[in-house]
Amino acid sequence: VTLGLKNMKGVIPESEKKRFHLIGLEQAIAELNLVVQPSLTVVDGVIGQEGFGPIAGTPVKVGVLVVGRNPVAVDSVACRVMGFKPEKIKHIAKAAEIGVGTLETEVVGVPVKEVCRKFKNPEFKFEEFKGVKIHLGSPCSGCLGAVAIGLLRLKREGELEEVVKRLGGLNVYLGPHARPKPQEKHKNLVVGNCLRKHANEGFYVPGCPPIGFAIRDVVRLMLGLKPLVLSERDLVQAQQH
Repeated sequence: VTLGLKNMKGVIPESEKKRFHLIGLEQAIAELNLVVQPSLTVVDGVIGQEGFGPIAGTPVKVGVLVVGRNPVAVDSVACRVMGFKPEKIKHIAKAAEIGVGTLETEVVGVPVKEVCRKFKNPEFKFEEFKGVKIHLGSPCSGCLGAVAIGLLRLKREGELEEVVKRLGGLNVYLGPHARPKPQEKHKNLVVGNCLRKHANEGFYVPGCPPIGFAIRDVVRLMLGLKPLVLSERDLVQAQQH
């Protein structure tokens, strides 16, 4: 969930945000809030988002604000408004463990039970994408999220079905320990800077992590379609060697 604690990533440079995914996102978010401690946390829940955000989620009108001086408690209350158990959200639980704040607090104002609603989980299974084989080589959460968003958009637009029909399937490799099969390079999608040395073993998507739009555009390139977001320079890097 992106609430008060996670939103503190906004105080660090882009390079550190990426590094958080590599070293362990949940613990890094918790410890960041020990270093940078806000005096007041405001969660704008007038309109939230459920499902696989932030790009592929669905807006939800909730009509609440959650405000407090204890960021862990604020996030805890906001989680309950969304129908989630805060102790099950790893970065919130870790923040409580290391003393950033407490999970429990007195709620002043409208009772949570009067405004809560069950948000859809962001979870999905890669198995839902027929014809796509995902090869995981210990990827970070950033790459996993980017690939998921890219595949979701390809599926919604019917492009993924076309890939399976024309190429016989799609092999997606991500994570530093993934090893693409050169003999299937025509249908290999090699994702992320950590696999740059294998760029010539398929269609390569640079980035740490790459954005979901870039993944979709490179797959469109595999189909001979024009890109929607990528520049010509980006396409050169993604060309099959």
